[in-house]
Amino acid sequence: MAIVEGDSNGCNVRIDPVSKPNLWDLVVVGAGPAGSAAAFACARNGRQVLLLERHSLPRYKTCGGGLVGKAIRALPTPLSPSLIEHQCRAARMGIRLADGQEAGFTVRRPQAIVTMTMRSALDHALARQAQEAGARLWQDCPLTGLATHRDHVELQTGQGTIRTRWLIGADGVGSTVARLGGFPRLTQVAPALEWELPATHQQVRQYADCPHFDFVDGHSYAWVFAKQSHLSVGIMTVPQGGTALKCALSAYLNERGIHHKFNLEGASFHGHRIPLLPRAGGAVRRRILLVGDAAGLADPITGEGISYALHSGKLAGQAIARGGNCGARYTDQLSHQLLPDLAVARELARLLYGQPRLSRWVMAHFGQSICNLMAQVMAGELPYRDLSGALFSRLPGGLLRRLGLPYR
Repeated sequence: MAIVEGDSNGCNVRIDPVSKPNLWDLVVVGAGPAGSAAAFACARNGRQVLLLERHSLPRYKTCGGGLVGKAIRALPTPLSPSLIEHQCRAARMGIRLADGQEAGFTVRRPQAIVTMTMRSALDHALARQAQEAGARLWQDCPLTGLATHRDHVELQTGQGTIRTRWLIGADGVGSTVARLGGFPRLTQVAPALEWELPATHQQVRQYADCPHFDFVDGHSYAWVFAKQSHLSVGIMTVPQGGTALKCALSAYLNERGIHHKFNLEGASFHGHRIPLLPRAGGAVRRRILLVGDAAGLADPITGEGISYALHSGKLAGQAIARGGNCGARYTDQLSHQLLPDLAVARELARLLYGQPRLSRWVMAHFGQSICNLMAQVMAGELPYRDLSGALFSRLPGGLLRRLGLPYR
């Protein structure tokens, strides 16, 4: 059986199956940011790495496509200018107050707060970088089964049986690797809906320099991102909110005046899920490691997951490249570098979405300071775990006690 493999120029070619190794050092399932970062990190150290993608690249991916500063920092190589739709050095954050009025705060910085990309092009470029580092890429290759043995994992795929010493699942929140590998299900996910709206150049410019981030009803978070020829608008809601997403997004578009300015007949909308909590029991099971959304790694406040995908993928790929007890090394790195930040972010999200009256009051009185701090978090300059100390320097200690945040 011939195998479909993409070359480093993005062209599909057919290769002879006898040219594949009998035992790979690493197979990565999913050629998104997490999977390509893992393949890149491991292959550049001389390991035999295979990257599997169930679709043919480039392929559409539901995602706002906004790269925050800490995602830019985590990229394997510098971001190509050809991938940049807009660089936004300002951002607006809004919240609806108890009286129905909206409080809005704008942050401006000399560096881009958010860099807009199209995920189809970004993912394709990252997969090519992994190939250039030495990884092989097999496209149109879905995973259908796996069995874990003492010293290897055997995979059943659309292109035959594959054996590998280590397996990384980078196939998203509905991970097939996690399901077949016996991992517990993700227990907390946020449903999200996104629309791609065709727009004129003048309409795009309205949002191109300053994307909007809005907390709209105490349980939901919405956004407007400008691309070259369209807008990406979306909304996510925490599960307890019970918001009907399509109605909520429609109401948000009306508030922004977008229904009146844009032709929704030409819009396409897509639903997806965002993990709010890492998988119970950890991201490692025998010879299988999970990264990115598959591991439950995403910002529970904003839903941003690309930075955590890139970072966790790199950690997993490096752990396997070093050999030895790879799973324990990866678990230790997650515990020191990513999980503490996400734990603090969950506490903040609990306050923001779980106590809307209190969070509205805080934003009404201290919104600009909080937005300035969030810009530092998105830039990768301020970890969430250091945010309480930064808040303490700006907010009264009594308020921090009321919020339940640690302070010194």
